[in-house]
Parts: sequence; structure tokens; C-alpha cells
Amino acid sequence: MSVALILVACSLVALPGEGDYVAGCAAERDGKFIKAQEAFAHCAHTGGPLQAFAKVRAARCQALSGDLPGALASCEHVLAECGDGPWTGMAHAEIAAIQVKAGAPADAAQHFAHVTAARPHLWWLDRYEWQAAENLLSMEDTKAEAYAFFRNIVETAGFRKPRLDAAALLAESPSTEDRLYAALGLLRSGSYKDGGEALLRLAPALGSTTEDLSHWADLSRRILTGQADPADVAVVSDHEAAADKPLAIWLRLWFLFTVRQSIAKGSIDSARTACDRLVSDYPGSVEAGDALWLLAWTLARKDEPADAIKQYLRLVEQCPGHSRADDALSTVARLQLSLGQGGEALAIWKRLRERYPQSRYVSGACFESGRYLERSGNARKALEHYEKALAGGLGDYYAHRALERLHALGHPAEIGRGLKVDGRDSFVRPMPDYLEVIPETPQAMLDDPRMQRLFFFAGEGLDEGEWEILDLAQALPHEPTLRVLYQALSEAGLAYSARQLAEATGWGTTDSRKDLARRRLDYPKAYWRDVLAMAKETGVDPFLILAAARQESTFRPALVSSAGARGVMQVMPATAKWLAKIEPNISTEHAAHLEHPGNSLRLGAYYLMRMIDRSDGNLVYALASYNGGPGNCDKWRRRAQNADLDTFVESIPFSETRGYVKAVLGNYAAYHSLYPPTP
Repeated sequence: MSVALILVACSLVALPGEGDYVAGCAAERDGKFIKAQEAFAHCAHTGGPLQAFAKVRAARCQALSGDLPGALASCEHVLAECGDGPWTGMAHAEIAAIQVKAGAPADAAQHFAHVTAARPHLWWLDRYEWQAAENLLSMEDTKAEAYAFFRNIVETAGFRKPRLDAAALLAESPSTEDRLYAALGLLRSGSYKDGGEALLRLAPALGSTTEDLSHWADLSRRILTGQADPADVAVVSDHEAAADKPLAIWLRLWFLFTVRQSIAKGSIDSARTACDRLVSDYPGSVEAGDALWLLAWTLARKDEPADAIKQYLRLVEQCPGHSRADDALSTVARLQLSLGQGGEALAIWKRLRERYPQSRYVSGACFESGRYLERSGNARKALEHYEKALAGGLGDYYAHRALERLHALGHPAEIGRGLKVDGRDSFVRPMPDYLEVIPETPQAMLDDPRMQRLFFFAGEGLDEGEWEILDLAQALPHEPTLRVLYQALSEAGLAYSARQLAEATGWGTTDSRKDLARRRLDYPKAYWRDVLAMAKETGVDPFLILAAARQESTFRPALVSSAGARGVMQVMPATAKWLAKIEPNISTEHAAHLEHPGNSLRLGAYYLMRMIDRSDGNLVYALASYNGGPGNCDKWRRRAQNADLDTFVESIPFSETRGYVKAVLGNYAAYHSLYPPTP
């Protein structure tokens, strides 16, 4: 493919058959598969850039309506007659799904292999890998390969749902090892009842002695019944708890379970006993660190900060490699400040910087140190700490706060314009080093079919756009003009995949340093036309809309949170229905289809507008309301009536909301660092 054909801007002219394609998607979503098939067939008959994809979509609806042989023939016709293109991978995926339904797993496996072999491996291909592994489970000679895949999911998945789903499949394996992985996945996910049942079924195969079996069966029953008693901890002998015993991992999990259950029942003494035993028998283990964190966090919430500090510091000393050890030090400093122990907090921040120099909490430690020193009258020393906080880099909340304080203290360097977060005063300050004129996307070949089609699919939130970018990756030219291509992909809405593609190829990065264009790919102007339109309607800064969307979904419209929030702006369905009732510019259709990027951006922008209005223009309060709920934010504001914004942010009791406010403000400052202000 020539560079001239790729580097185009998207015109606003509708593609042939575009209306039929949208109608087909709507009918398919509503379960009207015959009607959807007819719409896609009509689109295909129209011809044009959408034709091959429309044929694949029609075949999918044909299969959904029950005509598997006809659907299979239709997909095979696409492969034979339409030539290679981005639709090829989608056709193979549909054939695999049809073959699974038709009871032909061996044939399905061949087509799944075509899809999963695609490189680079972009995030959305994970679901096809999962489907391929499930298909392998249906054949005796490939079950071992499938179970190995699901064991890896249990060990490496960062989210609870895939870990639990993999555990459920492993639980059906005849292999004791697989079923142990299933129980491990359940227990690590907090599903103690199901995990306990799995372990009870495994008891005959676990212990090497009768005593082991008897004792483990008793512990498992207690897990099942949700009982936790400090006396139970005492009866676990040193011999049974030895780190090299087969039951060691399960005992660690049981001790952690006891800590959790004791805390849930309000028995702090029981939690301490179980925690002490876990730390003494398994020093440095993940479970020991988890238990100490839980105990310390509980004590802090019970307004026992001095005791909480001891437990957090114990975590750092006993489990220095734990994933939350740096967080523990950061929390200790915050608690010490609340106790008026500023000098001790300074020492802890220094300890954090020295022990965990790569930690994401270091910039915060530097900023908070500077803030304390500034309030103490030592502005010269504060400047040094604020300058160190800048190492957090572009998009880091504390780095942009530090820039603001440097400006306020008369730092001699030019440090850019400020951003008014409370309606009056600057709060986060963009970094000036990145500002540069952005080249226009070339206007030549505005009617290029590939980019026209890509913008259409991305704007509708359809998977076809992902197939487009994957196919495009196979022919990327290694020229400076790639900069404009990545810019176009981001503005279309495929920002997350474009960033993954850049990471896989190393584009825009030299010696781990990203150039300006690559940094803009990290903070893309995704769905830019829709964002600008919503900004004009609501009066909300378009970069604030982007900053929120980046944090909410990284611009992926199909994401659904565990709480049910959906779409690019992760709006809750109940919130969407409420907005549709009170906001004239939001229809029930908008609220019903949150997976559509334009709908989600509309709802999110209007909700953000309302939160800003009720917060009198204060973005800190507005963002806290957007994420944590306006009622909760009102309570937090009343509790911190005389606090400045820094103190308010750090005092937000919901850790998710506290992190959200910081992240979005950091994103907001990053966007204003990388792009000139919009007209």
C-alpha cells in the first residue's frame, strides 16, 4: 500500500451502504437476525468499501438465525471471492464460531489458529485466544494444551473475572494439578466458599499423611462455613506449617482468610493472631504482606492511626518486595501528617525515595515534602523537592502540581501557562517543552476507501475497525509519514490499538525516550470530531473530556466495568436513564446504547457539565462527584470545609475516587502540554 493511499483525512461523505450497515448492526443487537441479514445483504449489494465486511456480517446473522450450513458457505465465499483484506481475519473468526456450533472442533481449531497467529498481538485478540482454548477442551488430544492455557490465566490474569472463569474450567479437569490451580484461582479471588469446596473434593489427593488429611479437611470445612477463630490458628503445628510442605500454599491462604473473616466480624484480636502467625511462618510471602495491609488499613479506618502506622511499617520491613510496600510508606507519611508529625513524615518520604526510587509514589513524596517545607517557611528547600517531583513526568498529577508551586515561588525557568481548576486560581500547570505546531493530515486522497471505512467503523464502535488496524499493521511503511498515520488512527478512535502497535514496533522511541508524536499517541485526540461537538454543546473543555475518557476506558467503547459502567466514558445505565429524563439533548436512544462512542461521549460530557455546574466550576469537586457520586462528594466537602484543594484530594476516603481525581487532572495537564489550546 502506498503512503499516499494511507495518509488521508476522513471526509464527512457517507460511504455507500452505510445506512444499511448501521441498521443491520442495530437489528442484530436487538436479536432480529433475519432483518439484520437482509440489511447487511443490501449493503453488500450496494458495493463499495463496506461490501466484504457486510457479507461477513450477513453470514454471522445467518448463523445466529440457525442456518449454519448457509452461513459457512457464505463465509467461505468471502474468503474465495473477496481476496485478502481486513475482512479475512473476521471471516476466519466467524467460520471458527460456526464450526464450534456445528460440532466440528477440529475444523474450528484451524480457523482459530489463523486468527490467534496474527501479529502484533493486540488486546482484543485475547477473547479469540480464550475461545480457541475452550474449543481445544472439546477434543481429547488437545485438552492438555487447553488446560495449560487456563492455568496460565489463573496465574497471570490481572482481573478477577477471567481468573474465576479459568478456575471454573480447570475444576472440571481430571488432573489433580489442574484442580489445585482452580482452587488457587478461586481463593486468590476471594471466592472462599467455592475454593473451599474444591479443596474438600481434593483432600484425598493432597496430604501425605493421615494427620495432614484430617487437619486439612477440618480447615476446609471452616472455610466453607465462614468460621474464623484464633484458636484454629494455634492448632496448626510448626510441622504442618513448614514452607516445604505440600499444604503450605493452602495454609497461607487459610491464614489470610482468617484475617479477612476476623476483620469482617470486627474481631481485631483474632486478625492480629492470624496475621502474626502468617508473618512468622511465612516471612516475606505475598499472603503475609496482604494480611498486614488489611490489618493496617482496617486500623486506619477505625481511627487508630498510630497502630496502623506500626502495621504498615511492619509490612515494609517483613515484606519489602510486596507490591504495596511503597504504598504503605506513602500512607504512613500521610497518617503522620494527620498526627502533626511532620518531621517523621519527611523521614518516611525520604525513605520511600531511597528504597523504591522507581515507585509511582516518589513524585508524590517529593511534592508533599516540598509542600510541608513551604508551609514551614523553608521555601528554598521546598524548591529542591518540587524540582525532584518533576521526574514524575508528563501526565503525573504531582509533577504538574509541582510545576504550579514552582511558578508561585518565582522559579526562574519558563514553566508554561496555568490551568484554573477551581474557577479562579491555577492548580496544575502544563509542561511547556512539548508544544509544537501539529502538522495537518494531508488532504490528498480524501476518498481513500480504507481510511474512510476505518473512520466509519471506529466512529460506530464496531470491531471491524480493529480488524482494519491489524491488517494495516502488516504493511506499515517505515517513513516519517507514519507520524500522520498514527495521528489519524488516534483521531478515528482506535487510539488504544494504535498505541499498542507503536509499542510493538518501537515507533517513536529511541533509547526508551519517546518523541513528541509518540507522546501524543499516549494522550490522543480520540473521537476528536465528537469530542469537539460535545465541548461546543456543553461548554466543557474538550481536553477535559478526553482526560476523563482516557482514564475511564482508554477510549475502548466495548469495556464494561464490574459495576456495570459502560462505554468510552463508563457511564452507569441508571445515570444514563436519569440524564435522558432531565436533559433535552439526551434521548432514550442515546441512553440505551452506551457502547456507541458518540452516545457515551454525549452522556459523559453532559454529566460532567452538570457536576461542574453544581461544584461552582471547581474541577476537583466535579471529578470527585463524577466518580464517587455527588452525594458522597458533598459529605467530603462538609468534612473538609476549611481545607485547601491539596488536602481535600488526599482526604477523599474512596481510594478509587482519590486516584481518579489525580489521574484525570494529570491527563488534563498532559493534554494542555501536548496540544495548543482549541479555538
